Amino acid sequence: MEKVTLIFARGHSVRSYAIRLRYQSRWSHVALVIGDMVHEAMHPDGVVKTPLQEFKDRYGAGNWEIATAYAEPGWQTRANSLLGLRYDLWGAVGIGFGTRKLDNPDALWCSHHVGIILGTLRPERLNRLAPEHLWIVSQPANNELGVAA
Repeated sequence: MEKVTLIFARGHSVRSYAIRLRYQSRWSHVALVIGDMVHEAMHPDGVVKTPLQEFKDRYGAGNWEIATAYAEPGWQTRANSLLGLRYDLWGAVGIGFGTRKLDNPDALWCSHHVGIILGTLRPERLNRLAPEHLWIVSQPANNELGVAA
């Protein structure tokens, strides 16, 4: 297992509030940090790489937090292989109602995306994953990661 860096965030859109309310969570978005880039699945762009500072600026101070989690070897290969996939808006909406079944391998929402990269979670449950679930299994970041909070 390898330690990886995650970044959690919350926005001010209706969708962000709905996700946080449904899961009683501080967070509505999660992504993976690799160096100074963030690998994220976002609407409407799909799975993209975003500069870390741009990500932080998008959410603003106090609306994001760095944490760590463990990933199976090969996580960077998995992360790069998912770039360019579409965002699965209906999948993200469906998890809130308990109706989503993983039936579209070419589209992902944020927590589903990170769950695949980690490779440590039950594959048959990835279609139910929300940012709050990843927050629960993550740990507070520390300075040894080299990612400035």
